Amino acid sequence: MSLYVSMYANAMHCVGFCLLSQTFPQGCSRDFAFGLGRDDDMVAVLSPPQKMGPVHMKWLGWVWVKVRTSALISYHFLGLSMDGTTMPYAYFLTMSSSQCFQNPPNLNTGIHGTGTVQELGGLNSYVTGSPDSKLALILVSDVFGYEAPKLRKLADKVAASGFLVVVPDLLYGDYADLHNPQFDRDSWGKAHGKDKACEDTKPLIAALKSKGVKSIGAAGFCWGGVVVVKLAISSDIQAAVILHPGSISDDDIKEVKIPVAILGAEIDHIFPPERLKQIEEILSSKSECESFVKLFSGVKHGWTVRYDDDDDEGTIKSAKEAHQDMLSWFIKHVK
Repeated sequence: MSLYVSMYANAMHCVGFCLLSQTFPQGCSRDFAFGLGRDDDMVAVLSPPQKMGPVHMKWLGWVWVKVRTSALISYHFLGLSMDGTTMPYAYFLTMSSSQCFQNPPNLNTGIHGTGTVQELGGLNSYVTGSPDSKLALILVSDVFGYEAPKLRKLADKVAASGFLVVVPDLLYGDYADLHNPQFDRDSWGKAHGKDKACEDTKPLIAALKSKGVKSIGAAGFCWGGVVVVKLAISSDIQAAVILHPGSISDDDIKEVKIPVAILGAEIDHIFPPERLKQIEEILSSKSECESFVKLFSGVKHGWTVRYDDDDDEGTIKSAKEAHQDMLSWFIKHVK
């Protein structure tokens, strides 16, 4: 028997079992073993109770569980109850610990890069590189926004190869703020949908073309990676690089029309290696556009723009290697 929980539509990994005991109004007692297990999009309920009459939403107890999905790691209070006629209901009060929100950048370092902030296509954007270049790159940030020092540092680095580089503020200054006790991740996520961000990028692309830019590439990080995949479905850009992306659907990948590179982390609960392998198989079947997929060992989601300067040498080396892979892809395809 299984109970569908639509909010977790990805494969679940077994996290263990618990034993609960409940005395029902009829005077009988029963012990129940409940477990969360990997079964596609289902929560497995083991040793379920039989029909016990009209108990009507009687709480059986609370359990602290850890759920690992391909989207995130979530910590939950799991409340179990009976309505007397069906399987137990599982109620989740979520306390998410997504890697998307780990290791936020310090925006107060005083490091602002060599470029300037300009308005392009209705978006405040960090712009660096030659304004006369006919080749442009758009870097789409993660949830922490376009002011992140290491993202701007990377933009400056790429611009040195002859590109005009633009980092747009697609979050409109409303970055994920984990230090704010009022910050609500669910509300924030709904306010910053990737489809809307993709549409908001198109006036920026038009503005670049009006300045004489002939070819455009786009790179996206985590949240921004999903945005760039959606851009890659159109013919608005000529090449894409996706770095430690968020949750990307098979349908979107199948619709990609341009050369795309995906750089993934080995330690990534949002986009784990097995998911990267699935995406690679889909892309390899698309003969109409070139693709490149690479897994970086020993690094975590977000490592390319959220590494610490005092991180181990291997992490920093891998970040620089990913930066070079991104640049090489754009040099090859944005021309």
